[in-house]
Amino acid sequence: MVTQTTLVVFSFNGHQNLLEYCLRSIATRMPPGYREVILVWDDNVDWYPIDFDAVRKKSQVDFRLVKQSSIADWPESIIRCGWIKQQLAKLYCWKYVDTEYTWIVDGDVLVTGDPQLFDEQRAILRYDNRKSVPDDYKFFAKKYLGIDEFKDNTFVGSTALWKNSFCRELEQRCINHSSLDLIQAVDNMLGDDHPNLPFSEFEYYGHHICSMPDTILKSANWNYVSTDQNWNLPIQIQWAQNDCKNLDQRYANLMQHRDPSLSQ
Repeated sequence: MVTQTTLVVFSFNGHQNLLEYCLRSIATRMPPGYREVILVWDDNVDWYPIDFDAVRKKSQVDFRLVKQSSIADWPESIIRCGWIKQQLAKLYCWKYVDTEYTWIVDGDVLVTGDPQLFDEQRAILRYDNRKSVPDDYKFFAKKYLGIDEFKDNTFVGSTALWKNSFCRELEQRCINHSSLDLIQAVDNMLGDDHPNLPFSEFEYYGHHICSMPDTILKSANWNYVSTDQNWNLPIQIQWAQNDCKNLDQRYANLMQHRDPSLSQ
């Protein structure tokens, strides 16, 4: 049985010149059974106009547009911290995705090979054992999520495969532990406890899963963490947003022999 997956790309004005290349790089590498492509756009940032139909045409990827303002009623404190709002928009993927899994991709990423999301129908949770969880990230996890034990690695990256029901459980975990949902908890932390909030959607999701009993994970067909594939996902962070010259040529140089359309 093929697992149903939705690809969701997160972007904003600062990366809009890179967006078509991100979408194009993954167009031929969609996981089997993918349902649709969604672009989640930060519509609180409007530095430059954007033509989404032009992006669809150039990337040759049809996507459903979801504006961040439609996901939640964001407090002003979070709107000011756009990078945190984007992280929360990922954790709320269950609000706008109707498949079992969501493939999360940041809009400044190129996928240069097989994303290797599943192994024999088991979803792969990736980590990086070259680094550990920064101490600053532990504050939110302990106070609002009740996570006290941390792996000696980090789950932070630019792409990941998430199970939507686990994202809903993380929201409920926050409510059960702190009597606040995730948005309220972040708003509270920004306002009172930690004005320079270090927040990581990947870290909290990964540690939430790892704190579950093995019996739950096995029944969910999840948590296949492979030490020999720990951070070998074939991606590349794109060039800096302020260095947007010769993008077609730079994309061609990087993706040669990887993007079939370049040989046509």
